[in-house]
Amino acid sequence: METKGNILVIDDELGIREGCRRALEGSGYRVATAANVKNGLQSIQSQNFDLVLLDVMMP
Repeated sequence: METKGNILVIDDELGIREGCRRALEGSGYRVATAANVKNGLQSIQSQNFDLVLLDVMMP
């Protein structure tokens, strides 16, 4: 099955990350997650994403 696109979700709250991941995967997207900006940047450097969802209020 072909995916609609690649999305990265960066959020420090596990529940938010997993909720977004489940909803987006259920809609046909490939989803990667990161718990902090450092890990998110590492993901961006190693993969191509069509969209990044970023929590702007992280520690």
